[in-house]
Amino acid sequence: MFQAAGCQGCDDSGYSGRVGLHEFFTLNTAVRHLIQIRATSDELMGQALATGMRSLRQDGIEKVLQGFTDIHEVRKVTIMDHTESASMKDEAVADMDSVSA
Repeated sequence: MFQAAGCQGCDDSGYSGRVGLHEFFTLNTAVRHLIQIRATSDELMGQALATGMRSLRQDGIEKVLQGFTDIHEVRKVTIMDHTESASMKDEAVADMDSVSA
């Protein structure tokens, strides 16, 4: 697993350049219906995640596993918010803990 190591080129930060974390929300019939009935943001996010959307944190974890950044940076720039279900929070924490180990 990637861990940042400092050098003169990065002022001993371990980072050079930037890596984007992305969240892409695709509208489909189910999401359009939820919008039409004025569903809550929790319901919209739940549907989006159920149909394959990755949250910013999930994208960050994937980039950690690919060696583009480290888990400390992902934790620093993403939050676990109320739109993610309790089981997803548990799964994400387990993923991050296994990556950190």
